[in-house]
Amino acid sequence: MASAGLPRLLCFLCSVFEHLLQSNTLRPPLFGCHDKPENGPMRLGYNINGLAHHDPLQALALLAEIGYQSVALTLDHGPLNPYSDDWLVQRSRLKAAIDGWGMKSVIETGARFLLDRNVKHEPTLVSGNGDERQRRIDFLQKAIDVAEFLGSDYIDHIAEQLKR
Repeated sequence: MASAGLPRLLCFLCSVFEHLLQSNTLRPPLFGCHDKPENGPMRLGYNINGLAHHDPLQALALLAEIGYQSVALTLDHGPLNPYSDDWLVQRSRLKAAIDGWGMKSVIETGARFLLDRNVKHEPTLVSGNGDERQRRIDFLQKAIDVAEFLGSDYIDHIAEQLKR
């Protein structure tokens, strides 16, 4: 059970950000609470990687209960693995949970060892081998597909570097 003060703090922070966005001043806003506001460009969100030792569906519930309105999901090992045999079932469960909590989502593509168990974040779009680059392209297509299925707002693609 979340502390009674945490939702109030989150609400206050949300009102501070809304005030800053609207007025461009540093004057603090009045206290006011918004249950999942729909009237602004910003939603309070959290990257689920911060709850790596929780089941993703339980993490979504926890985040929604303490006031988060959006979640970043990194396609990775476990229930968020687009290569697993039960991926279609898992993504349907994710969609039901996200929709059920009235949350929005973004898709992260920064899984560390999903495409190569030996080298973090490899292969990339600038990898030397064409087959490796194609693996990254295929993964990004899976990210696009799941983002469309979930109704995600955007996809975050990790920065890449050319290996020398």
